[in-house]
Amino acid sequence: MVILRLPFAPVVASVVGVTALIPTIGAYIGNFVGVVLILTDSPVKALIFFIFLIVLQQIEGNLIYPKIVGTRVGLPTYWVLIAVILGGGFGGVFGILIAVPIVATIYYLVKESVEARIRKKPHDGIDKIMEEARKSLYKRDEQSDGQLAESTVDDEAVASTADEAVESAVDEAVESAADENDEDDEEYEMKALKDEEQDS
Repeated sequence: MVILRLPFAPVVASVVGVTALIPTIGAYIGNFVGVVLILTDSPVKALIFFIFLIVLQQIEGNLIYPKIVGTRVGLPTYWVLIAVILGGGFGGVFGILIAVPIVATIYYLVKESVEARIRKKPHDGIDKIMEEARKSLYKRDEQSDGQLAESTVDDEAVASTADEAVESAVDEAVESAADENDEDDEEYEMKALKDEEQDS
């Protein structure tokens, strides 16, 4: 505001900052109060302030807020944006307040369910490792007299090695699925930024 040489900059900035703490409508209240104060000095400067604050609110509401909230609650940015829009549409201010926690909970439950299914899904590599471990467990050395001796393979070591291999393969599958999801998120964000640049 100082750069734009608008009057009452400290007072208006304080009012806008305090009213911005009110969810959804607070920024508009601060904008209205600021426009009225600046209007007493100059209608042109009041219009400049109005446009400046609307642009600032759009950047904050559509880019900064979803990114910060998404990072804190573990949601992709676009899910936060969708949650806020749908929450506001269905429940007004109250809907906006509860939308992100509800969507974050649903997202977490679905994510855990998918990861559990991936862990249960048989993988060719895991099946091969388990088969080799089973063979090793039952492999016995033959003694010269034809009788079977005790196993030379440490059964517990083979079993734990097989378990570690299975766990490692499952973790890799879950990480690759998560990486694909992150790549989809990044592609969506890049597309959104390109669309905004084209609209400008």
